Amino acid sequence: MPAVSQQSIPPVVWRGARWIVLGVFALILLAVLPRGCTRVETGEVGLRKTFTGTVEMVPLGPGFHQSIVGQVLIFSAREVLVPVKDLHPVTADKLPMEDVDVQFTYKVNPGSIPALYTRYSASYHVQGDREIFVMQRFIEQFVRSAVADSIAKYPALQVNDKRAEIVGAIQDDVNGKIKQEGLEKDLTVGQIVFTTVQIPRVIVESTAAVVKAQNEAKAAEFTANVARVSAQGQADAAVIQAKGAAEAVKQQATAIQIQGGEAYLRLEAIRKWNGVMPVYMSPHQPLPFIDTAVGGK
Repeated sequence: MPAVSQQSIPPVVWRGARWIVLGVFALILLAVLPRGCTRVETGEVGLRKTFTGTVEMVPLGPGFHQSIVGQVLIFSAREVLVPVKDLHPVTADKLPMEDVDVQFTYKVNPGSIPALYTRYSASYHVQGDREIFVMQRFIEQFVRSAVADSIAKYPALQVNDKRAEIVGAIQDDVNGKIKQEGLEKDLTVGQIVFTTVQIPRVIVESTAAVVKAQNEAKAAEFTANVARVSAQGQADAAVIQAKGAAEAVKQQATAIQIQGGEAYLRLEAIRKWNGVMPVYMSPHQPLPFIDTAVGGK
């Protein structure tokens, strides 16, 4: 069978076959591209990791990078907010705080990511769902230590009032440690704030006991005052009653003196008489309460 040459194929057929091949190749690329490429977003840095585990030191900028051969690691180059919770630093009066939570922000110089990632232990970095946060645990250790050292200088009851002062001391401590490590150009720690500050439970309980005792003392004092006022009122009423009775007796005695004892007795007999006339045997005895003397004498 004679060989088929390009010259023997009509140009139209040849061009159609070439476009078909290119179309199939394009479809293959579209199918492979999502799996064979890794996209680095704005605010991220990529590093290529080979099959041997070697990490190349040349940062990969935003865009698509092939990852069919090897792997592309994604690192955050943005400012990151990090919470640090459940701290129990001991105060100057040797009392552990009930709960202290802080949060801080930090940022890594994008150009320093390759060196930091390869020079320091993997335990200092945090692997997220997509990104790696370089040196996050490294700085978190500094923050934890600074919180403990700063709060240890204050009594428990002053920690809340001295928040701003303590935060300033923590900030200075962390920045000082970063500078000692020679990383001040690689790492920047931003704002550090307290999100929770709870004083020791023993102080809360003692304060509650003191308040309860004070309230009970006030209640007892109030009750005693009420009883005192009531007793005084009863005593005053008795005195008034006694004075009234004495005054009545005095007036009665004065009346007796003025009217004479016999007249008073007669008056009392009339007041107590039940209206029944007595029976007298002698016709010469006078009727009761009737003065037979002429002219009342």
